[in-house]
Amino acid sequence: METLSTDLLIIGAGPAGCSVARTIKDKEIILIDKNKFPRDKPCSGLLVEESKEILYSLRLPKNVFSTPSNLDLEYVDIDNNIDIIQKKALGNTDRIKLDHWLLKLIGKNTNLMENTIVTKLEKSSDGIKVFIIKDGKEKCILTKKVVGADGATSTVRRFLGILPPLRYYTAQNFIETNKKIETCKFIYWNALTDWYAWLLPKENNVIEIGGAFQMKTNRDEVLKLLMEKMKINGKIIKKTNWLLTKPSIKDIHIGNNINIFLIGEAAGFISPSTGEGISFGLRSGTIFGESFNTGKPDIEYKNRIKPLIEEVYQKISKAEVLADPKQRISFLKSISKTEK
Repeated sequence: METLSTDLLIIGAGPAGCSVARTIKDKEIILIDKNKFPRDKPCSGLLVEESKEILYSLRLPKNVFSTPSNLDLEYVDIDNNIDIIQKKALGNTDRIKLDHWLLKLIGKNTNLMENTIVTKLEKSSDGIKVFIIKDGKEKCILTKKVVGADGATSTVRRFLGILPPLRYYTAQNFIETNKKIETCKFIYWNALTDWYAWLLPKENNVIEIGGAFQMKTNRDEVLKLLMEKMKINGKIIKKTNWLLTKPSIKDIHIGNNINIFLIGEAAGFISPSTGEGISFGLRSGTIFGESFNTGKPDIEYKNRIKPLIEEVYQKISKAEVLADPKQRISFLKSISKTEK
């Protein structure tokens, strides 16, 4: 079996993994992903202010955006019959283009391996052995350190014996329609889900409608109900499904602080109130990369990531409020006051 060696192996080439590879310049890196890029990542592609700040500093190109490029946020509370628009200017990107552009920013010290499946990890006296299948052939990567940036179904997190956060079945339809949608709508309807659903415009008279639902939900049935409630008609041109995690306080883990580290959604860095993960991936990946550059990632990452952990904790409290129709009224009224 062929064995490759590297200073750092990053598993997952999304925003989190790419941020690590972009930040580290003087070490050998292997970056692997199970997909072939450009990949069709199921995601709304919305950029919050923290994401925009980082990406604009990296000269994010205009062609990554959909039309309209910025969207205000509209809270649609069906249970309480409340509809409030909040000025947000969320970046509205094409996620396929965004991920492909982020890959272009990684350094020449990074060996990108696409279409690569991780089968198992083993501890070794020389580091960590990671067994993969690439182009139908089994190989071994011997690495000094591993970073798990492999999302909701993280193999690295599982290897560490850490249970995943609560998982939701996420489904969305892309619909060709003449109906004009001017905002990104966050839809709260507890008869459908105890999290939320969404509706937003994309390119060429296409809108995206979806939601995060309990596992084993019949995706076509719930989306049909959602489309009827939001009065959306048109031709379904694409359907996507994936898993999304909703972390609690006990679900935040950053690895073993020795030679295996977790970032992005694999670590639990995702908003429990909205499921937004791009900003957390970008920031946790950058923080780890900068910590690695000090030569003491075991110490520095643990210290530097604390503000991000605290931010997730705060959003856990917000998520609890949004999940309860009674508490949600007060929250939405507070937004209404600030927008007047």
